Amino acid sequence: MIAFGSRRNTGYALFCITCTSWWHLEKVFQKSSTEKPSSATRVDFIHPVARAKVVFGPTILHLTRPMNYVMESGYVNISRDDYLFYFFCEAVRKVARSAPLLVWTNGGPGCSSMEGAFTEVGPLWLYDILKGQVSAGRLSENVYGWNNFAHLLFVDQPRQVGFSYGVGDRITSLAEGAQDFVQFMQNWLVLFPEHLHRSIMLSGESYGARYVAAWADAIISFNYHMLPGSQLPVVAIILVTGCLANRTNYWADLLTHKNRRSWMRNESMSDLMKKNHMDSRLDKVSDDGEYDYSVFAQWLSRDDVRSALHIPSNAGLLYRAGGHCTGPSFMNWNWSYDEEKARQGLSRALRHGINVSYMTGKQDILCSFPRELNVLNSLEWQGADGFTNSSLRDVGMFGAHVGQQKTFSVGGTTLTYLQVEMAGHMVPRDDPAASLIAFVPIGSLVLN
Repeated sequence: MIAFGSRRNTGYALFCITCTSWWHLEKVFQKSSTEKPSSATRVDFIHPVARAKVVFGPTILHLTRPMNYVMESGYVNISRDDYLFYFFCEAVRKVARSAPLLVWTNGGPGCSSMEGAFTEVGPLWLYDILKGQVSAGRLSENVYGWNNFAHLLFVDQPRQVGFSYGVGDRITSLAEGAQDFVQFMQNWLVLFPEHLHRSIMLSGESYGARYVAAWADAIISFNYHMLPGSQLPVVAIILVTGCLANRTNYWADLLTHKNRRSWMRNESMSDLMKKNHMDSRLDKVSDDGEYDYSVFAQWLSRDDVRSALHIPSNAGLLYRAGGHCTGPSFMNWNWSYDEEKARQGLSRALRHGINVSYMTGKQDILCSFPRELNVLNSLEWQGADGFTNSSLRDVGMFGAHVGQQKTFSVGGTTLTYLQVEMAGHMVPRDDPAASLIAFVPIGSLVLN
């Protein structure tokens, strides 16, 4: 166990986050529950693995060339009785020395970050598993994996989400979760001192954008009280289809948007209700109108997968890690960190010189891009007027049209917005090449 309050002596780090939708779980979260996980299972979690290499056997992995990076996983304590699970992938060898550290979390809230690791931005993925398609349940190479540009650290958070576990007090708000995250990063860097010198980014997908706003706010406050060598110096934020706007009638927003017929085939509310809410090009594959997570949940529950990831005996099974975005932490969740507070957190980040990049899929129904762009236009920072008055321009990659983008910089701080034409809620999965625009100038992409 790591002593709490430990600090880094020097250096930097990089963060990223993803998430799936949350409002289809409102009825679940409205249930009142004060029960804690059974103390009878605590004996299984006394000595979790802190840091160990991950080696996937032939039943899990199929590659056509050797890997040139190392994977590790383990548990970091963020309180006396609670541990957060992480999965770490080194950057590819050619960029490893100078690459930043990117910390990724799914949102939900309550979704395991193994979704991001194995279906979106990780170097190995189960292609199309959320559409119920998987070849023998084996991982294959993701040539667009974000470890071409950064070291990737996937963390299951907040407490008791995914493979994370504990018997301590539940958190009830994003602000409390953000304090846990600051503690996690300090303790993780004690386990991985070789990454103390790296820079930091924060990024979030869907509800994860609100996580990011809370994280940025907590880290800025933390840094204010720390000496430079002990700070967590965040340099950038990446938001992926972030659901920043409060929940209203998103579908009506889409139907009334002046350009809807140029990018979405649906013409009526009844048509939209028949579609997958995460990708309007697809039909519903589950009762909640989203992807079918059952196959992915079964894969994560396999004994060989859990063994390779060093998961304790009972962790993650009760809450179907990666399969359904629920967990005991959210039964009494305080939803007060609303649109206005998310806006304040991102505004504060920009005012402190943290670059913000937002990408969204135009085929997404859950977090409609017109409303999310309105939130970005309303951020209060030194470049607010310039960004709001900037025009969208067409963007291409590898000679193909990607979508539209607008960006504005002032004093070295930049806010960028990208809307991807042929992507839904998960841009890195639907158009993985386009998602890399967050890391490299358009037209200069070189993959491993």
